[in-house]
Amino acid sequence: MTVVADMSQVSGLADDLGRAAVKAKVASSAHMTAISAMLAADARRDVKVNTGETKDSIRVKGGANYRTVIADSRASFFLEFGTSDTAPQPFMWSNAPAASERLAKAFEGIDPFD
Repeated sequence: MTVVADMSQVSGLADDLGRAAVKAKVASSAHMTAISAMLAADARRDVKVNTGETKDSIRVKGGANYRTVIADSRASFFLEFGTSDTAPQPFMWSNAPAASERLAKAFEGIDPFD
């Protein structure tokens, strides 16, 4: 008995999968950049401004596969989480759930085979 396997389409499938991975990475990177910028803008909008130092310190940092929205002024931690003398005045974590939902929705829309 002879078994014949037609492998002529395997190479094409491998090429398609390679292109899909690149498309997905580019699309997800663009979404991460846009949504991180929205989170930073929302945090700047919501931060309680005294001197403007914290508002000015809010920015996006990142690399190829991640984005981080930070506020690194001397007062940012104390504003966000409060102190023994002052109540928290959150501006970052209060906006995180909406940003997370936006990102999840954006990722659902990525079709690397389109």
